[in-house]
Amino acid sequence: MQINWSPTEGQLDLETIAVGSRKALPGGHYRRPRLMSIVGREAAVKLLVVPSMTSQALGSMVMRAAAGLPPRIDATNNRIYETACLVVGLARTESVNWSESVTS
Repeated sequence: MQINWSPTEGQLDLETIAVGSRKALPGGHYRRPRLMSIVGREAAVKLLVVPSMTSQALGSMVMRAAAGLPPRIDATNNRIYETACLVVGLARTESVNWSESVTS
C-alpha cells in the first residue's frame, strides 16, 4: 500500500484541496488530492481518499461525479457539483502524474 501524501501535511477537506490546487505553496508545491494505491496478487487499485473534514454534501457529489452521474437538480448542488468535478479531474491528473513518478 502506498499513499501520495506526507503525514506532516495535516488534515484537509476536498474543497480546500480544490481551491488550493490553484495556489502554489512554498517550494512551488500545490495541494493535491490524496490517493492510496493498493496492489494485490491479482489486482491493483488506486483510491481517492475523501478526508473526514470534507462536507457530506461534497463527499456525496464527488462520488456522483466519479461515477459519471449528473447532479441532483438544485441550485446549491450545482456549485458543489462543479467543485466535485474539479476534484475528480484533479485526482485523475494526480493519479497519472503519481504513476509516472513511481515508475520512473
